[in-house]
Amino acid sequence: MATKIERNSQKSIVEVMKELSSSDTMKFGIEEIEFPGGTKEKFIYNGEQDKQDCIHFATICINATTTDADAKKLMFQCFKALTHGVHIDKIVRLQNGKTLYLDKTQKALYDENIYVYVALTDEEKKKKLSLDALEMVLKERAERKNH
Repeated sequence: MATKIERNSQKSIVEVMKELSSSDTMKFGIEEIEFPGGTKEKFIYNGEQDKQDCIHFATICINATTTDADAKKLMFQCFKALTHGVHIDKIVRLQNGKTLYLDKTQKALYDENIYVYVALTDEEKKKKLSLDALEMVLKERAERKNH
């Protein structure tokens, strides 16, 4: 099913989303996250898993920053990463202030352009590491890479 939007259409985004949601494959919704500083941000999701991913990213970003604005910037990066198949499990800051994004499944740290910055070797990937242990190993490699 296609939603046709005419030029100068008066349809709101909500109306278009409702039309799209009438199909079996799309279940759009709008959710609002309230940040610790009191600001609010609405996001659109497609299905329950997508909604939970948004909340997960918000939690990670809030925990990694001190301001709502910084958390929102990091959330943008998390969503950008997701569109590239990278699922952010933790945000890692290097001594020089560089921000990297840890994907536990890929066992790699990614930069702001969602390129692999450092990763475990194929042999190392076979080992089971906790999120904290993985962060420690990859962060140490990233710090060495910067020097």
